[in-house]
Amino acid sequence: MKRGENQILVVLFKWTNATYLECQDMFRENGIFRDVYITSVCPDHIWDYEVKTTKINGRYDLNLTVTGKFGSACEIEAAIKTQDGHILNSRALNAEEKLFFMFNGLSVEEWSAEIPNIYYLELTLKKDGNEIEFIRDQIGFKTVEIDGEIFRFNDKPIKFLGVNHHDTDPVNGFVMSPIQLEGDVRMMKEYNVNAVRTSHYPPDPIFLMYCDIYGIYVIDEADIETHGCYAVVYKPDLISHDPKWAGHFIDRVKRMYMRDKNRPSVTMWSLGNEAGGHANQDSAYAYLKEVSPEIPVHYEAAIRTLRFRYDVTSEMYPHYERIAKLARGKASKKYYGAPYFICEYCHAMGVGPGSLGEMTELFFSGGIYAGGCIWEWADHAVYHADGPYKYTYGGDHGEEIHDGNFCVDGLVYPDRKPHTGLKNVKVCYSPFRIKSVGPNAFEFLNRNLFRDSSYVSVSYNVTEDGKPVSSGILDLPTVQPASKAAFELDCGIRPQKQKRQQPSHGEIHATFSYHDKKTGVLIAVEQLAIYERPLKSAADGAVYRELSVDQDDLSYVVSSGEDFLVLINKNTGNIERIVYGGLEALNANPEDGIAGIYDNVFRAPIDNDRNIEEAMRKIGYDNLGPVVKKLEYDKKGSDSRVAVFYAVKMLTNKNG
Repeated sequence: MKRGENQILVVLFKWTNATYLECQDMFRENGIFRDVYITSVCPDHIWDYEVKTTKINGRYDLNLTVTGKFGSACEIEAAIKTQDGHILNSRALNAEEKLFFMFNGLSVEEWSAEIPNIYYLELTLKKDGNEIEFIRDQIGFKTVEIDGEIFRFNDKPIKFLGVNHHDTDPVNGFVMSPIQLEGDVRMMKEYNVNAVRTSHYPPDPIFLMYCDIYGIYVIDEADIETHGCYAVVYKPDLISHDPKWAGHFIDRVKRMYMRDKNRPSVTMWSLGNEAGGHANQDSAYAYLKEVSPEIPVHYEAAIRTLRFRYDVTSEMYPHYERIAKLARGKASKKYYGAPYFICEYCHAMGVGPGSLGEMTELFFSGGIYAGGCIWEWADHAVYHADGPYKYTYGGDHGEEIHDGNFCVDGLVYPDRKPHTGLKNVKVCYSPFRIKSVGPNAFEFLNRNLFRDSSYVSVSYNVTEDGKPVSSGILDLPTVQPASKAAFELDCGIRPQKQKRQQPSHGEIHATFSYHDKKTGVLIAVEQLAIYERPLKSAADGAVYRELSVDQDDLSYVVSSGEDFLVLINKNTGNIERIVYGGLEALNANPEDGIAGIYDNVFRAPIDNDRNIEEAMRKIGYDNLGPVVKKLEYDKKGSDSRVAVFYAVKMLTNKNG
């Protein structure tokens, strides 16, 4: 470089051998999508700095390493400041190629996702007493520890209530502005998300800074995914077990670490995603354990190798019943001995994600569960202001090989409007829950680990058969972190004198809303069924009318006077008509011409069936239908029974 005009030539390769390491499941684009800049520095300058914090007897030591190029008359001053500018500590050293600053016994507030206490590190390089370079960075004080099967953060057993996040925008692709990145983090906090896995590469560095500020536990993931080894010949270990590629693996992990090592939000490192075995990952793991032994390392694909795990056991989309055995000690022995983290546990595609409530409660049911992340945060699509479709995805642009709408699988639409599933997340990830423990008796649970409940206001609304009964603000005591408190709320439930006595009230529901006292922001809302009217039986005094069954050559007609009728076709076994109160309950003229209710093996595939739909059609499930084998009718006293026995067979011969 020289003073004046310079010419810079940029050569951008669309495909290189690195493409095999960057084969992620996402809407793939090419080009330069991160900031590229050239910095002019003085001959004397700071090249790098690294912050390490250690907790000893309730206080923190901070070790700072600064490297650079310095002349003999250079001095570096390092200061640690609070957010309001108060100097916590400072020190100056004559500059050498590598300097070590030690700040011992600091009394500080720890950083966590619940209370993201930020401090600032300021480095000033002076030469001959004149300031020639100044660096300011946000830092935090935290401890991360794996205690057997418990994942501890600041000595507390945290649960990751997370999502997976891609850098994606419907207009600019991989390029997200600082405003958009901040918007994603703010929205995550609004919906009670406390963790993010940066799938499947280190994110824009600004994203991590917002995670520091707003409070998000980050699983920072290296840019390694080798689906190119899966495409033609299924050899997942082709690259990961080839020592010629070891340097490439280590390089990507190293550059992630070097860039993000000072971020307080980084809670785990990840060696990549779906990149085969473990040999080259072992080398990358050894590097991280040397430079960053205090931060655990994650890599999900290890579970499909003899290694099985690194610092945490990680898995994708396990069946609920199987992993529920973990807390009961009934799972396979290899699952024990480390925290269990599900890096992708619910798929938000189409009508997903499902079973969020069950999965979240499972996380809190046992110490071994470290939580998990939903796949994924945002839909990937391309916006068209004047096109036939507002958003397009794979296959809409003339490409022959594509994954269709596989990347339209987020909790928010491309423009960040929330899917219905995100509203469910807000409740399931809520730091507060209320449980009914008896008539008019409740239990308030504070699931925070570092904040008491003094910042929350809880309002209630009680209804009977949908009509308002009472409402107000609960007068609750301050509940400490990870604690609960009992309280009473008159919902109109009165004790029954006799066991079979009918309650003197209808169905009762209580709705509780949690608001931040300072901002008024809604934290979550949940509704409890205090009393639901059970189905009546003859013992409850219900009045039943005797059914009559008439038949002809075509049908059985089950009826009870003029207001109820069921018609069963003798040839098909279908219930073709249901009439109640003079109204037809079934469509008499459906588009497919098959009237009524009937057995069906196949249904319209949903998005999450995409991996099995072809096999289902090949087997012929879409061509199966019921054939009546036998019909039986009998009458015993006042009971009438019509039974239909089916067999399933191919309806048509697809091969002609």
